[in-house]
Amino acid sequence: MTTSDARTARTPLRDDPADGVDFGLEHVHEVLAELAAEVAADRPRDAELITCRLGLDGENPETLMLLGARFGVSRDRARQLYTRAVGTMLRQTLATGQTDLSVFADRYPVGRSDEALVRTLLAETYATDGDIAAQDWSYLKLRLAGHDLQDAKRLAGFVFQRIAGWQQKGRWHLMPVPSLEDATRPDHRATESGAAQASDDGARRVDPAARTADTAVGRRTRATTQRAADAAAGRTPTRATTQHPADAAAGRTPTRATTQHPADAAAGRTPLSGAAQGPASDGADDVWAAWLRRVEWPEGGTPEELPALPAGRLDYDDDSRGRMYAEKLGREVTFDTALQARLLRLLDTSPQVQSFRELPTAVTYDLDGSERVHYPTAAATFADGRTVLIDVLPLAHTALHPQRTRAAASRAHAHSLGWGWLTWTGSRHGIPELLSRKVDTHHESTLISRLSRGPLTWPALDTFRTETDLTLLDLAALVHRHDWKWHRGPFRLTR
Repeated sequence: MTTSDARTARTPLRDDPADGVDFGLEHVHEVLAELAAEVAADRPRDAELITCRLGLDGENPETLMLLGARFGVSRDRARQLYTRAVGTMLRQTLATGQTDLSVFADRYPVGRSDEALVRTLLAETYATDGDIAAQDWSYLKLRLAGHDLQDAKRLAGFVFQRIAGWQQKGRWHLMPVPSLEDATRPDHRATESGAAQASDDGARRVDPAARTADTAVGRRTRATTQRAADAAAGRTPTRATTQHPADAAAGRTPTRATTQHPADAAAGRTPLSGAAQGPASDGADDVWAAWLRRVEWPEGGTPEELPALPAGRLDYDDDSRGRMYAEKLGREVTFDTALQARLLRLLDTSPQVQSFRELPTAVTYDLDGSERVHYPTAAATFADGRTVLIDVLPLAHTALHPQRTRAAASRAHAHSLGWGWLTWTGSRHGIPELLSRKVDTHHESTLISRLSRGPLTWPALDTFRTETDLTLLDLAALVHRHDWKWHRGPFRLTR
């Protein structure tokens, strides 16, 4: 591992996920892929379990429900089989000591504080869009770095708790705010009073859970009515806060609750006040102005309407997936990762977007002779009537062979529906900027010459990038530009 890798490993999470990927992290993937390949010699099913769960082959990590369906077992049984496979691989690796694990020891050293380790692991999860298997990835990284069993489980559990926590915070939604005229109109107050009386009359006919929900709704409705009346009278409204009993006893002022993005949590940043106040454009229009310029549009034709419901993905309701309330749709939507959640929130808050659907369609494609099915993240219809099929993918991962094959099939599928196609990276840059990225011409010509003699393996590339300071995004740019094939698990670069 180079000094640059070690320095990057200690850098806190950045706002742009593209800034968080480097060859050091790619090295981590490569070592794990080599270990899985060693397992495959004697236990091919174990190797497939590990590869599919972690996404070592360049595909997205699979949920346990999908893993169970792949092997014809239940979700819980898939977890048991995966845990056993990983345990066997770790015991074999640590007992023989034949594999160089220094990259893990450098990135996740024993003795570093819990907070620093969790931040590093969260940052890598965010940068690689790997939330689904974040706990499993974290555990393996820590064990291979030399952490003992209990320490690795504890820290990996912290990573899981942080991710699960922010996923649940997205499930809030607000009652519609009545207009000023409605709030101050006598018949509105009479209607509210009548509704409350009707609710009391029917209390014996509803279950306790429904009665509790109705009471909460009534409180929110009265609160919004009071705010509108305050505005009409020129009074300054007060904000509702949640105060801990200890704060109340000490006379401290309560702080307003906020929802914190995982990028902020990993970097230790304080969330902005009002982050959980409900939909707001928050610069979403400016964001879409840039991203719509990157859309690949079909040649004419009338776009088909969005489907009424998401496509029937097998693990749609898997409890490892996140959920948040979409105001535009009036229901919860599901997602796998923080990047997907960011995209869905932008779609929900932008006035430019008329409507959207998560997981709108299934795309069937062939990957090296194997039939696969993919569900792009979302489709959105914009104010001008055009519809775009959108898939979330970290910038560097757009160059991986499985992802490029999938994107080509998804683009063709979108165009067949009259929709545009967009790969959304969550970065400042998309694929067009990657294609135009400036790479040292000498480095480029050297790689072209080297590939003309045959495939490039990881040791050869590792030596080359150390000598030339080639970055991972430089490599991704060259792969797109020259239509090379970047295979993972193990690494292989071909023309």
